[in-house]
Amino acid sequence: MGFTLSVRDTSLIETIVKGGKSPFLDEDGRNNSKVLFGILTQVPRVMPSFVNISEEDLWLFTDAVAYLMRPDILITGTIPLGPVTLPDEKLPRFYGEDGIYIHFKNNPNELNPMWSFPDEDGDMRNMAAELMRCCGPVSYWVPGMLQKLGNDAAYAPHAMVEVTAFLLFPKDLADYEYTPWERARYHRTIWEESNDGEEI
Repeated sequence: MGFTLSVRDTSLIETIVKGGKSPFLDEDGRNNSKVLFGILTQVPRVMPSFVNISEEDLWLFTDAVAYLMRPDILITGTIPLGPVTLPDEKLPRFYGEDGIYIHFKNNPNELNPMWSFPDEDGDMRNMAAELMRCCGPVSYWVPGMLQKLGNDAAYAPHAMVEVTAFLLFPKDLADYEYTPWERARYHRTIWEESNDGEEI
């Protein structure tokens, strides 16, 4: 049985992004978008056609993904296996404490068109799963983004997710503090799912 992981209103953000606009991001969300943007500049090492993506499109993409993603899952590397309530407090923030805002977990020079994602790393797999939950849909919402990649369009979401999971140093991310409405909506959703027994 699957359970909802998203705290955000995905239908609302889909409408906004399809209209070519970025969602509103607070300071933590903006920081996370910058981290994702910096990492995704390394994707051309794996998929050279990615250079066809404009900075404007890439910022729209990372803003939307930063808005949708669950930093707590990416920071801890653990995906809940059932209906789990949100933590009462944000995880500690380490972003930029040493004056460096993007620490690569692994060496970007290892990336090349023949590179393969290290599936044996469980934490990295969990990170990739959470990233794909957000990157997959958003890549189709950003107007015209995938079309710029030609034959690589179908592989692009996977390339972005795998490179990000490989390079992302989780403590570069800032956890989110959700509004009371978002928390209530999320907890109501998982309560309904646990009682309905329906897969999502």
